[in-house]
Amino acid sequence: MIFNEFFYDFYENQFFPYVKSHPEITDFLHLGDCLDRRKYINYKIAKDFRERFIKGLDELNIPCHFIVGNHDIYYKNTLEVNCYNELTLPERSGVYDEPTIISIDGYDVAIIPWLTTDNEDQVYGLTHEPGVQVAFGHLEISGFEMHSGIMSQTGISKSIFHKFDMVMSGHFHKRSTDGHIHYLGCPYEMTWADCNDP
Repeated sequence: MIFNEFFYDFYENQFFPYVKSHPEITDFLHLGDCLDRRKYINYKIAKDFRERFIKGLDELNIPCHFIVGNHDIYYKNTLEVNCYNELTLPERSGVYDEPTIISIDGYDVAIIPWLTTDNEDQVYGLTHEPGVQVAFGHLEISGFEMHSGIMSQTGISKSIFHKFDMVMSGHFHKRSTDGHIHYLGCPYEMTWADCNDP
């Protein structure tokens, strides 16, 4: 089996059928790092991505929200050039390369992409926005488990997010929580560090 088939097997045989069989799912949120390489994508991967992932999302016929992560960007200090803006996405898609507030199912939620020097002030401003109780992001918060037994020693302080009732984030492959901030983890193994990690 080609390694890429491992990922598409998950989407085609588990994820898409699950969402289709649950009409109460009204929106799709991708919390960043949709692709692996920051600097390039080959034509075969781009074709498969469009035909097997984007087409599958499009067939769900629900709004799709893509939060820009660190593997989605070309430059390290700005989110301006990112894979979502350069690839064809489903018709009902939103790409979030700036911190913002959106409405999902009638609730205002904060959307926080990867923190860079370009958006740092906006991110910190958004964490003080009144009336928003939930945040979704692609965050590097210190003190959380990145992989089994390996804690993050860098990143932003979790105290920045104290005003939110719940924070859900991508970035770390390991699923973990402190009861307030939830790293959702990867649904499949991507590197050997993820091996046998539920």
